[in-house]
Amino acid sequence: MNRLESVKSNNVGINGGKKNYLRKKEMGRLRMINKVVKKHIDIKSNIGINDLEIKLRTINNFYAKGFKTDVLVKHLRCTTSLDAYNLFLNMLSTRLRLITSCLVGPTSTENGNNVFHL
Repeated sequence: MNRLESVKSNNVGINGGKKNYLRKKEMGRLRMINKVVKKHIDIKSNIGINDLEIKLRTINNFYAKGFKTDVLVKHLRCTTSLDAYNLFLNMLSTRLRLITSCLVGPTSTENGNNVFHL
């Protein structure tokens, strides 16, 4: 009987350990689902058309995967006038609204740049 009791107690320990392992594995999976990933993209005001298309495609991919994305638009005062910068912001705003309807921005920063939040 001692041998039989020891075999039963070993099986209970293995099942309990397996149960703990599966519970920890499930908790880790749930933690990864609830984790918020933020991405940050910088765009300069004198960016080329092809480079801008690549940045917009990257932003679209991040948004499709569910990542929170911040887009910082830098105003380069030495190469871009204020009127051209405002036109660029308007164009970028309309392009980002095609990606998502819940666009926040542009929000001005203290050094003259603007930030969009997706």
